[in-house]
Amino acid sequence: MVLFQHFGLESKPIFKHFDVSDLNYPIHLHRAFEILYVRRGQVQEQVDDNVYHINPRQFIIVFPNQLHGFDMSPNTVATIILFSPEIISAFNEQYQDQVADNPVIFDSVPPEFDHLNNIFGIKSFLYGLCNKVVEQTRLAPRKASSQLTTIHLIIDYINDHYTEACTLKQISNSIGYDYVYLSKLFQKKR
Repeated sequence: MVLFQHFGLESKPIFKHFDVSDLNYPIHLHRAFEILYVRRGQVQEQVDDNVYHINPRQFIIVFPNQLHGFDMSPNTVATIILFSPEIISAFNEQYQDQVADNPVIFDSVPPEFDHLNNIFGIKSFLYGLCNKVVEQTRLAPRKASSQLTTIHLIIDYINDHYTEACTLKQISNSIGYDYVYLSKLFQKKR
C-alpha cells in the first residue's frame, strides 16, 4: 500500500525536523522534500525502484512526490527534515522535473537547529544542503513510467481537492482512468 501524506500541502510553507530511532516506515509520498540524516547506525531506504544504504554522516534527499520508505537497523538514530518546495524556490524551480541519480550525500557536519529561529536561517541551512546535493550527485530528468505518471495524476487531483472527500471512484472519473485499473495499481505498489 502507498501512503499519501499531506506534508507540503499546508497553507504556509513547512519546515519540520525530528529525531527518530529504530523506526521502519512504509512506502509513501508527499509534496515536501525529505532529508534523512543518519547519526548512528544504518538505514536502508527505497526511493522509487532503487534501494540505498545510508551510513553515519550521510543523508539521503527525497524530492517531492517520489515514492519512498525506509528500514532502520537496530540502534539507529537519524534526523528527518521535511520542508516545502517554496522555502527553496530557486532550487525547486531549477530542478523541479529532476531527481538525484544517487541521492545519498556525504555530510560530516550533523544538522543543528538551535540557530534556525527565523526564515532566513532556515533558508540558508536548506540551501547549504542543496549545494551539497548539486556538488555530489547528478540531477537527471525523472524517469517517467506510465504507472508513476498515473500516480502523479492522482496526487495532483488530491492536491487540488484534499479539503473535500476524495474517493478512488471520483478520482478515476476525473482523470479518465478505469476504477478497477487504479485499484489494481495501488495494490501492486504495496
